Amino acid sequence: MLATAILLASTLMQQGADPVPGLVFVEGGNVTVGADRKDIDALILKKPESAEQLGGMTPRSRQKVEGFYIGPTEVTNEMYLRFVQATGHQPPQAWATISKDMRLALIVEFKKTDPNANLNTHFPRWWEANWQKEEWVFVNPAGKEEHFPIGWDMLGGIALEPVTTITWYDAMAYCGWAGLRLPTEFEWIKAARGGDERAWPFGDKFDAKVVAFETTSPSTMAYKLLPVNSFPGNASPAGCVDMAGNVWEFTSSGYDPLPGFKGYQLTGKGNDKILVYPNFDPASAVLKGGSYMNPDFVTSIDTRVGILKSFRAPIIGFRVAASTLVGQSAMQNASAELSDKLFRGTAARHFDFGATIGIERRRYADLDAAAAYRADPPKPIKATTPPAGYAIFDGYECLAVTPVAKLEFAALDKLEREAKENGPVPIAMLMTTAALAAPNAVPGTYTIAYAGEFDENEILELGASLPVKIAERRPEGEVVALAERGENPVDFAGLTLEPRTQYLVIIDAELKACGAIPLDGTGKPVSKMARTAEPGLVINLDRDRIDFTLPVSDGSRKIWNFKFHLEPVGPDGSLARTGYWKGDYAVVEPKPDSAGK
Repeated sequence: MLATAILLASTLMQQGADPVPGLVFVEGGNVTVGADRKDIDALILKKPESAEQLGGMTPRSRQKVEGFYIGPTEVTNEMYLRFVQATGHQPPQAWATISKDMRLALIVEFKKTDPNANLNTHFPRWWEANWQKEEWVFVNPAGKEEHFPIGWDMLGGIALEPVTTITWYDAMAYCGWAGLRLPTEFEWIKAARGGDERAWPFGDKFDAKVVAFETTSPSTMAYKLLPVNSFPGNASPAGCVDMAGNVWEFTSSGYDPLPGFKGYQLTGKGNDKILVYPNFDPASAVLKGGSYMNPDFVTSIDTRVGILKSFRAPIIGFRVAASTLVGQSAMQNASAELSDKLFRGTAARHFDFGATIGIERRRYADLDAAAAYRADPPKPIKATTPPAGYAIFDGYECLAVTPVAKLEFAALDKLEREAKENGPVPIAMLMTTAALAAPNAVPGTYTIAYAGEFDENEILELGASLPVKIAERRPEGEVVALAERGENPVDFAGLTLEPRTQYLVIIDAELKACGAIPLDGTGKPVSKMARTAEPGLVINLDRDRIDFTLPVSDGSRKIWNFKFHLEPVGPDGSLARTGYWKGDYAVVEPKPDSAGK
């Protein structure tokens, strides 16, 4: 028998240096954030009615940003179409096919309840409620029914325009499907500005010939939504186009004050006091970049506004981003699916996403097929071609775990006591787009928790089952004495557990324990000095499984080390394969059989 061979696999995103289709890499480093107070005060004195918005752009500071990936363009209609086709998500209202007669009928319908109604204000809610129906029945003023078909189509002439009339939540749904995320405000600024203090992505001097805004030059291009890359000359240092004008872009950041902001007042004309106390709202999303309906100064890098996440508008779109660590972006999105009841506060705040370990697989649509569907936009708008790095995402696969930031137990007996008295203790989150054969689980997002070990009675108390060989020898009708323990929020019904075996359990958003991972002698959690434990992921071809070594900090100088394995499967069998996944992993080659094969 030959010794098991362990080989290092190639990686796609090692140290953030490798190219990723559909994304460009932005070097980490310091970035200038916020506008100069003197410049803003001068603008406020000219436009006192905008004091709140302008003041929220200050003060200027330097902030550190880690390296990351970002889309070279906003997400286009043809990119969003693949998401809608794959998931059945609501198509943008801009794609609705409405005849002239239906348009007039809708206006009449809306005015029945609001005399001031118009399509811009009322159609978004109507579309959200009706887009899945086959037809709309309108009762006209004469009392006669008129039947209008309801449909949508992403026309080839708008394929390369940024997708609009979508909410922040729609953008997040797209990111989750593609294994991506929205950029933070500071990341967006870094991609637009680079390492200097330029006012626009293309330099310090505004150029009306390279920005889609309200007075674009020539005037035939003004006040129009344009295809991406209509002005290659407006590219940022990172190679991102249209970060000034065209459409506002959602970020993942809440509309909080910039670091160091303090409210103040100015003295305007006639000694009028101008209060600069912006109405910050962390529940609102920061928009960046300005749009084709805004003046030039609004398209500067420092401009920021807050908007309700449920708001839709034809001037708002988004571009995607990704962390350099495999699986991290997907895990950050998926964390919202976890139950907060297992944590003290919001679940997502309890994880160290920078310590994610996993493997992933990105899928892309055929660009040639997409290009063949495109059509020339209506004149005078000119057809364009996407910039370098452009791609159409077509789904994402991932198997990854992210540890909790802190597991505050000094010894194993204390960890066991907590699990015994109050239920499983969360140690990580798991995201899998593949079904798992072991533990038996469907694709989804789960909390991984330490459950400890149980005797026969305790297993039955939990509502779990004993193995048949044990259950058959127990006296029929044996009464189980209930142990005194705290409230256990997790439902163990349906699991079969071996007595005196330590387990991790995976728990869904409904607090159902969907699967159990036994920890053998080498897998039992051990507390070690931090320098002695490293995260690890091994594609074990010998056993058709993925082996994880997961360090979890105890909040001091020690870590808890957990070792376990998962068995992902697909339609064609085991997904413990090399060449299928990208990421940082080692490989255990199969052992030869007795014939030496």
